[in-house]
Amino acid sequence: MGPLFVDPARHTVEVEPDGAIDVTRTEFAMLLALMATRGTPVSREALLDRVWSPTKDITQHAIDNHIGSLRRKLGMWGEMIDTVRGVGYRIVDLGERGRS
Repeated sequence: MGPLFVDPARHTVEVEPDGAIDVTRTEFAMLLALMATRGTPVSREALLDRVWSPTKDITQHAIDNHIGSLRRKLGMWGEMIDTVRGVGYRIVDLGERGRS
């Protein structure tokens, strides 16, 4: 998507022009979940279900912290992760952001 390349087989994330960035396993899983629904909001509850085991006691605040960390690691492209107030998050092509 745009400058962002996620390779599930190699478990890598690359951002042009900077190259590979290090993400945690959790951040990678969250990024995959957002990319799978490209442009469509994913609720915090859905992220909990997709990323963590149901036996884990994870708060929605933890999701916000992971998203913040992921945004920082993506640098200027962190804005691709859009907050949808009262719902959750979505990933958007920055050129399409105003149209969503």
